[in-house]
Amino acid sequence: MTVRVCVCGCVLVIATMRDLKRKDKLVEAAGDAYGKTLSLLTLDVCNEESVKQCIDNVKDRHIDVLSKCLIKKQNS
Repeated sequence: MTVRVCVCGCVLVIATMRDLKRKDKLVEAAGDAYGKTLSLLTLDVCNEESVKQCIDNVKDRHIDVLSKCLIKKQNS
C-alpha cells in the first residue's frame, strides 16, 4: 500500500520510521529535498525510549505539528 502525504507551508519536514535501513524509496522520492528540507529520524511509537531519543534529536526539541499516519491493511 502506498501512503501519500501532502505537506504545505513548511520549512522543514521530519519523517520518521522504525527502521532507517528501509529508507531508500523515501529518499529517492524526496530527491533534492532530502537533507535540505526533509530529514529522517528513527521512531518506534511503541517504545518509550525510542520516542525520547527521537524528540532529543529534533533541533531545540521543538515540534509545531505532530501527525500520525494510520494505515489500514487490506485483506488479500
